[in-house]
Amino acid sequence: MTLAVEALLAIAVLSAWLAAAGLVVNKDPLARLHSASYLTATAGFFVASAIFVSDPLSQYGLKTGLTFLVLFVPGAVTTHALGRAVHSRRESMDVP
Repeated sequence: MTLAVEALLAIAVLSAWLAAAGLVVNKDPLARLHSASYLTATAGFFVASAIFVSDPLSQYGLKTGLTFLVLFVPGAVTTHALGRAVHSRRESMDVP
C-alpha cells in the first residue's frame, strides 16, 4: 500500500472513532443524528478515495466512486427526513 492510501484509511478510522465518541457523548437526538451523518459522509468518502488512489480510472475505482455517491445522496436525504421528524415531534410535544 502506498502512503497516501494508508493515510486516507487512517483518517477514515479516525473519523469513525470520532463519530462513535459523538454518539456516546451527545444525549440530544439531533446531535446524535449529526454524529451518525458525519460518519456516513466522512468515512465513506475517505475509503472511496483510498480505493480510487490505489486504482485510478479503473473499473474498480469508478464503481467505488459511483457506489459512494449512490449511498451518500440517499443517506443525506434520510438524515434530513429524520431530523425534520424529530423537530416536528418536539414542536408538537413542546419539548425543548
